[in-house]
Amino acid sequence: SSIFVIIIENMRNQSLQEVRTVWAGSRFLMGKVKVMQHALGRSEEEERRPSLHLVSKALQGQCGLLFTNTPKDQLQKWFDSYQETHFARSGFKATEDLTVPAGVIESEKITFSMEPLLRKLGLKTKLEDGKVVLLSETTICRKGDILTPEQCKLLELFEVKMAVFRIHLL
Repeated sequence: SSIFVIIIENMRNQSLQEVRTVWAGSRFLMGKVKVMQHALGRSEEEERRPSLHLVSKALQGQCGLLFTNTPKDQLQKWFDSYQETHFARSGFKATEDLTVPAGVIESEKITFSMEPLLRKLGLKTKLEDGKVVLLSETTICRKGDILTPEQCKLLELFEVKMAVFRIHLL
C-alpha cells in the first residue's frame, strides 16, 4: 500500500465524490492540514511509521492523502488526464475576457423575466418584443480580474465555465 499527497485545484464536492467512486478501492483522506500533520507526526521523533514526517511536511493548502495499491505511473496518468470544468465562484481569478455585444441576448437560459435581475447585476438592458436587449457592449470580466459575486452570476447566466477541478499527485 502507498500513500500520496494530493493537491486539489478548484475543489468541488461533487467532483471529488466522482473521483472517489472511480477509485473505490483506494481511500481519500481530506481534513484540516494541522490535524493530518499531527496524526502522521511532524518530526522523526513524533512520526507513527518511518518517513511519515516527510509526508506531513508536504501537506499544505487544499490537499489530502490518497492511500492505494495502484502503481504510481497508472495513478499519475489518470490524474493528469482528469479535469472537470465548473462555473467560477466569487474571488476566483478570471481565466479569459468576456464581452457581451449590444443587441438581443440570444440564450435559452436568459428569458424576458430575468431582465430585472440582469439590470440588478449591472447590465444596461431593456425588454423589446418579449426579448432582452443589451443597450451597449458590456465587458463582464477581463483575464486576471478577481471575480465579484455579480460577475460570477453573469458568467453562469451566459454559461461560461472558468474553474477547472483537477487533482495533482505529489
